[in-house]
Amino acid sequence: MADQRPYRGTAEAYERFRRPYPPALISALAEAVPLGRASTVADLACGTGQVARALMPRVAATTAIDIEPDFIELARALEPAIEWRVGESDVLGIP
Repeated sequence: MADQRPYRGTAEAYERFRRPYPPALISALAEAVPLGRASTVADLACGTGQVARALMPRVAATTAIDIEPDFIELARALEPAIEWRVGESDVLGIP
């Protein structure tokens, strides 16, 4: 059986070497969600939180989740204001 966690132990390299998302993508995402004080964004399979961190200033609350604990640990250190969770998306209770 293949490793279900192929990114295990790679958080620092992922954050350092993963190409950033294009600004046009972040802008498109920002336009697609209702922004403002009452808005919440959920970033599923967030990695080290590049998208969550980019959208956080535009919304009231941001929750991000990834299955890799070391990714979440690094992401939390980079931006403690986001609600970071370890697990699969079903723990968020999103239907």
